[in-house]
Amino acid sequence: TQFRDLTDRILAERRAKLNEMRLEALYRLSQLDSAEEGQVLDFVMESLIRLTGSDSGFLFFPHEGCGSIGRLVWSKSIHALVESSRLPRKQLPRELLELVSNGKPVVHRLMTNGSGVYPLLRAFGGALKVIRFISAPVLDRGGIVCIAGVFNKESRYEEADLQQLEAFVNSAWHIIRRHQFVNALQKAKEAAELANRKLQQAIKIAEDASRVKNAFLANVSHELRTPLNGVLGMLQLLDDMPLPWEQRKYVETARASGQALLRIISDLLDLSSIEADKFILLPERISLGPIIRSSIDIFRHEASQKGLEIALEMDDDGLPEVYGDEARLQQIIFNIVGNALKFTEQGKIIISCSPMTSSKDGEILVSFSVQDSGIGIPAQMQDKIFEAFTQVDTASIKKYPGTGLGM
Repeated sequence: TQFRDLTDRILAERRAKLNEMRLEALYRLSQLDSAEEGQVLDFVMESLIRLTGSDSGFLFFPHEGCGSIGRLVWSKSIHALVESSRLPRKQLPRELLELVSNGKPVVHRLMTNGSGVYPLLRAFGGALKVIRFISAPVLDRGGIVCIAGVFNKESRYEEADLQQLEAFVNSAWHIIRRHQFVNALQKAKEAAELANRKLQQAIKIAEDASRVKNAFLANVSHELRTPLNGVLGMLQLLDDMPLPWEQRKYVETARASGQALLRIISDLLDLSSIEADKFILLPERISLGPIIRSSIDIFRHEASQKGLEIALEMDDDGLPEVYGDEARLQQIIFNIVGNALKFTEQGKIIISCSPMTSSKDGEILVSFSVQDSGIGIPAQMQDKIFEAFTQVDTASIKKYPGTGLGM
């Protein structure tokens, strides 16, 4: 009779089978891209138990280094021994921390079979008894990112079991990290899409509010102009009557105030038209010289009352007849010259006008400039005075009243 030792052959076959199981588990893990993170970690935990022939186990992901605070994942078999409410999810129990560190400051690979009779530790009031135990850390970028531990194999743990644990959990970590990265990107994408939807909703609300505001301004402006024109008409009739000097002064003041109010209403109406993209130009054949001169003459009386001189530097013969909107041209002149007159207390105001260039399609560029000896505009505010409702110095509104819409 001949006898042969088959131990090495059996062990080799067992290692080959476990390697095959490990590769299959890693492949299945790599296909869980669309699964929730909890499902991925549960699969890793159950695979570790199956590969090492263990009864239970855990995965711990420390927040920083090797502390006891992090994320703790238990195997499903633990729930048969310990109530779910008693199982911690964010902190590794002190007994397990002492076991994986083996009393040392740094966690390292560990295999301990004990006596096989007396527990290595008791946790949760004795509900969990650990007889045999192996664990291994996963290192990434110089720190511990995961600790895997399994326990209570029916027979003694072998070095091959610890090697399977190390090999699988290290390979699984790269898949878990990729899964976490993909999930983070997906959450960032969803957050960005949500923010974009909220932004679009906010834009729509703002546009709706702007349309309502513009309609309100247009309606109010039209409604105010009708009775105000009636008031100004009656004041004009009073001004044509023979009145005592004091009463005529009152009428002139009332007319000036009414004209100022009418300009504000017109500005508000123009603003609502511009913002609603309904601002329409009405071009016609006009002579620039007479329009500019008549527009400037309107301010001469007010300027003389303030002791100011208005000078117009313009060559009528050099300004050709053009095709343009006379009312809007006058409005621009009124706003700019009126602004200079309002902020000038002494000295003079010089208005100059001259043609500059003509383009091939028949357009002509005319330069208008207004120079005054008033308070001036600081350089840092010169880009802002053309914004709606903007004035250089809000503290001076009482002295220089206005809405900031004219410019």
